[in-house]
Amino acid sequence: MQTQTAGVVKIDFVKGDSEGVNIYSKRDGDSDFIFLARDTYTPYLDRRPLLAPGNPELREYQLIYVQDDEEIGKPSNIITATARP
Repeated sequence: MQTQTAGVVKIDFVKGDSEGVNIYSKRDGDSDFIFLARDTYTPYLDRRPLLAPGNPELREYQLIYVQDDEEIGKPSNIITATARP
């Protein structure tokens, strides 16, 4: 995972034999992880604007494999990144 400018976070993943991954995220104010996207090609770019423009924010991510439109296996470990202005 890499943080870039303007709040963008780049998430690299390996999909193995699955069709892709569902990507979930949690940031300040979220009570739980929210679904961001299903991606079939790495990397995924989280381009959401910063909650407070000009201030860095902590984001947590969790991915889970997808096969035939169903989530399979266990969710990944939680990955933390700081989105920067």
